[in-house]
Amino acid sequence: MRITQPLGQQLSGLKKQQGMVLLLAMMIVVLVTSLVVATSWRFELGMSRNENRWHGLQARLVLDGGEKLAAKLFLLEDLRDESIDGNEEVDNTQEMWMSPFSEGIDGGTITVQMEDAQARFNINLLAPPVPPAPGQQPARGNGASSSSGASNKPQECINDPQLFECQYSVSQRRFIRYLQTLPMNEQPITPFQAQEIVNALIDWMDSDPEPKNGGAEQSYYSGLEVPIVVSNAPMTTISELSLVKGITPEIYERLLPNVIALPISDTSPAYPNINTMPEAMLRMFNLKSEILPLDEGQASDLIFARNETVNPNIQPAQGYQNTDDFVTSLTDLGLNKTDLDATELSVGTNYFIYNGEVIIGDKTRRIKTLMRRDRNKSSVEVLWRTDANF
Repeated sequence: MRITQPLGQQLSGLKKQQGMVLLLAMMIVVLVTSLVVATSWRFELGMSRNENRWHGLQARLVLDGGEKLAAKLFLLEDLRDESIDGNEEVDNTQEMWMSPFSEGIDGGTITVQMEDAQARFNINLLAPPVPPAPGQQPARGNGASSSSGASNKPQECINDPQLFECQYSVSQRRFIRYLQTLPMNEQPITPFQAQEIVNALIDWMDSDPEPKNGGAEQSYYSGLEVPIVVSNAPMTTISELSLVKGITPEIYERLLPNVIALPISDTSPAYPNINTMPEAMLRMFNLKSEILPLDEGQASDLIFARNETVNPNIQPAQGYQNTDDFVTSLTDLGLNKTDLDATELSVGTNYFIYNGEVIIGDKTRRIKTLMRRDRNKSSVEVLWRTDANF
């Protein structure tokens, strides 16, 4: 005999079963949706990664192509007619590689801006020259800082070694003057402060353990809250400059556009190119004994003279064809030729900065490349690449 449950109980049980089925169905929907979303997200992430890799590789190849094109332009410039741009050994602001260009590529654009690295001040010129081996001449004539012996010093430096022209080399004197021209927010850098900063820079790069007046050696940097190891060698990158005593963040920011750390060698000394350096930097030239820079009016006169053409066979604005022309411009300002800091100058360039930017899709890639041209070998080599500063 089968016992039949009341109808009310049957309906209640049926509703419970229906609720469980609905709950199970909802859980299945949620699970499937989660799987679909996760799979879709992984697929989109994978596609995005592949796209980035492809665009990155494409950008890298395009930037490499831009470097090779720039190298060709450097060599082609040397083959131009001298009546157009003067001596082939001269580099000026009218060179074809000085003009920025932008070109469309498959899926984007490339923009290239070349820069004369020797239009900046090479901070490594402040390093004292390495003492020569017995019987050899100093590799770089830095005057006062040379340790080749008193016989090479002028008589006035033997009599009074504390004279400005006797304490510092040609490049060191120039940088002391240039520091005083920086547009500071409050008070400008005084001659005394400029000397202390240069002394600290010399101490950073020399092998002498004794600090100069206002300078600092390893004992000072070891006592900082975050100790620093002094390189006692020329700077590898200009970022080292920010670590040196006396270089405040503001001074570093002001210096950064016009300074660079280039290698020093007998074949490529990287002296400043007087044809491409900005007007403010021309104020660093003066008499050997003068610690103050030229005034702004005198710098403007030098720019005017640089843009004139003495040789009627050469088109205008081709710059100084030799350093003697520049010295003549300085003497036209009323400066005594025999007392000028007229060495360690250049009218040509060996080092260049390649600034490349590629935009592909919504991705942008930038690179800076330091390049060196060897005119004797008709070659251009890449020294290093970075996305920071040299």
